[in-house]
Amino acid sequence: YVTPLVLDSEMVGYLAQMVDLTERNQAQANLEKLNQELEQMVEDRTKALEQTKDHIEAIFNHSADGILLLDDGLKIQQGNYAFEQMFAIPADTYLNKSLSELMSDEDYTRIASQLEDVIERHKTKRLEIQAKHQDGINFDAEISISPINRSDSAVENVVCIIRDITERKAAE
Repeated sequence: YVTPLVLDSEMVGYLAQMVDLTERNQAQANLEKLNQELEQMVEDRTKALEQTKDHIEAIFNHSADGILLLDDGLKIQQGNYAFEQMFAIPADTYLNKSLSELMSDEDYTRIASQLEDVIERHKTKRLEIQAKHQDGINFDAEISISPINRSDSAVENVVCIIRDITERKAAE
């Protein structure tokens, strides 16, 4: 920094002050380097998460069994292609509908009674039911309900896997 030096209204010279910025500039360069490394790590992690998501969606969408994500009140939050085909139900027409619409009242009551055990004890329950297509035609199905969260935390969602067992029941 350079400042004129004035005494009794007369300029007598200049006052110069120097500050060594080497450490500050080095710290700033290091910070920029770390920021770039962090951005690269975030980008790499984002790509890895997207790949994992794509793999999980592929499994979900290409399973031969119907898969539903249900809330803790047994309302449908998401379903896969096999579910839509199995129940002859158009995509996105079943969201927020009750699982009860897919089976008899008696079978739904059996499943609902097992839900408490699934949620509170983090257990998987399997039952055989009479499921029904959207057009009202019944078919034999095996249904499995499992909590999404297997830790001690509260369960907010359950996964429901439905398998058409009509051919097996006919063979029996």
